[in-house]
Amino acid sequence: MLLKLKIIKVENKIPGLIKRMGFNCKRVFHIGAIGINPESLAIWIVTQSDKEKEMLRDNFLKINSEVKGLLIEAGYPADAINYTGVDFESQETVDRDYKGSWWSCMK
Repeated sequence: MLLKLKIIKVENKIPGLIKRMGFNCKRVFHIGAIGINPESLAIWIVTQSDKEKEMLRDNFLKINSEVKGLLIEAGYPADAINYTGVDFESQETVDRDYKGSWWSCMK
């Protein structure tokens, strides 16, 4: 449970990070069996449009580095951070390609 609280702390900071970089973020969520293996963490940054998603992807290296910095600040296990995934998806894509199902999108 302690790891989940650390992740939630990071998730709450990401929208501000994205906004400071001049982009929009609709929401942030995570998936992964972190209780079994902290390296399984994946953080998804959600935008409204495909255009916004592509702008974030164009800045992946910077955003990825900043998110991993937030994980370090939050005390997430240091040896797991390099394996942590950060990805972007738009609600537009999920609605169009997956009939609104995030579960189908992530599979």
